[in-house]
Amino acid sequence: MHVSLYALLCLTVVLMSSDSSHYHTRKHSLSGAPSRNQCPNISDEIYRDTPMIRQRRNDSIHLDLKNRWLHIPKTGTSYVLTFLSLSCPALPHDLHFSSTGYGTSTAELIRSHSSIIPQYCSLKPGVEVEGHHPLKLHEQLALLRAPDGVFLERYFTMLRDPVERMVSGFNHNHHDCDYCRPNTTLIEYAAMHTQPPHIGPAGCMTKMLLGEDCGRRYPARAGLERAKNILKKFFFVGIKEQWELSICLTHAIYGFRIVGAPMQSQFVHARQSNIPSDKVMKQIAELKEFYKADANGIRPDHYDWVDAELYEYGLELFW
Repeated sequence: MHVSLYALLCLTVVLMSSDSSHYHTRKHSLSGAPSRNQCPNISDEIYRDTPMIRQRRNDSIHLDLKNRWLHIPKTGTSYVLTFLSLSCPALPHDLHFSSTGYGTSTAELIRSHSSIIPQYCSLKPGVEVEGHHPLKLHEQLALLRAPDGVFLERYFTMLRDPVERMVSGFNHNHHDCDYCRPNTTLIEYAAMHTQPPHIGPAGCMTKMLLGEDCGRRYPARAGLERAKNILKKFFFVGIKEQWELSICLTHAIYGFRIVGAPMQSQFVHARQSNIPSDKVMKQIAELKEFYKADANGIRPDHYDWVDAELYEYGLELFW
């Protein structure tokens, strides 16, 4: 399908560093910014300088390998449509899915997407679309043992700024918090892992890579390093804050000639929050203040340093 070129722009993104009081700038090698209707310059060549493409993309990519999406809570359930489209390039570009926001469960949204796919093509054997299931031990070991650049199975995931992910989980009925009460505050929710029995939603992204549900015990330093080693063996790591670009890169890593351009509906969030945006911004500011380092640069015990470091590592893989 022919798509006209998007006006070339310089894409400069300011991303929060591990220190919430400082920011650093990263410039992506792409010369175009994705619109909601298309990716910049629909050709494979413009994407070849990105790290993930250089390490993973080749013209003889094996489409019959098993695809697995590690769906970390509150990192973008809508990515399911992009994940499924890799196995069904024939999906029409005007296809849209309805949603009732947080009232629609992850399982319901995935089922609604999956039920549409067979109308246009048969999903390839091995394509796995599940709910919030952490990596199993045998999957972790297979990824850790695989040589760099060798993909016996293809694992996909999306990461999200830990502060924003935490706020989103709090607003979604205290997600992954077994000991939360209806009147639990955002601060109490974020610090739940520091109180007995020391379980809570902090460290969720790291836990999922280590085979633990998000509401379990907080990982240690050794767990974080293991999670990083697992993550770098993933075929694709997207960033929620770079949603449009993540969608484009997912298609580019396969090759636009093979799976085509993304559909318009892939750029739309199917589960929009019903919380006013100004309230969310205040919550984010409140949590950043709660995590703020002291005059000596020391973070408080409740700071989610595990996911903060994992997210920074994910940014390095992405950019």
